[in-house]
Amino acid sequence: MTVAITATSERKGAESRVLSPSCLPMHLPQPPARGPAFAGGFAYVALLIVLAGVALGALRVTESTRTARQREAEQQLLFAGRQYRAAIARYTARDAGPLRGPPRALSDLLKDERVPVPQHDLRRLYPDPMTGRVDWEILRDAKGGIVGVRSRSRRVPLQTAGFRAEEEGFARAKTYAEWVFAPATIKAEPAKAATGSSTESTTR
Repeated sequence: MTVAITATSERKGAESRVLSPSCLPMHLPQPPARGPAFAGGFAYVALLIVLAGVALGALRVTESTRTARQREAEQQLLFAGRQYRAAIARYTARDAGPLRGPPRALSDLLKDERVPVPQHDLRRLYPDPMTGRVDWEILRDAKGGIVGVRSRSRRVPLQTAGFRAEEEGFARAKTYAEWVFAPATIKAEPAKAATGSSTESTTR
């Protein structure tokens, strides 16, 4: 009996040693530490992403602003061109006896002195919104009379629809220079053959 008890005690002791926490490893393997270099690299990448986003946003804002300004200038061009077209038509149609006909200079539209009571067909010489100057390309007939004006700008128009009936050709224009502001009662073909430049200063 003594031998059996001793053997049993030894087995229990061995089992307790196997299950004892003291027999387990004190330190388990840990993943490699990520030091300051790793954190710095991550921050740099994040900064690049943020900067790229800011640059893209600024580019979109710039493009949007540029487009808005062009649209505004485009509407101003239509307004100014229509003013010249209407003024040329009034001046040309006015009964001025032997002097009847189109103006010889844009300044004639400011004050028509061919009649006893001077007439004002244009309030002022509107500048070309695309250049900011009164440097319209003047279209003249075979006798040198002004029959229309147009911008010198070679920019591509944004507006391609919504024009007036007398401006139907504007929808197919490739540049603003193809927006010809001339009265429908005046033939445009002779005007294309004889063109001149305006160097008159703006009257305000």
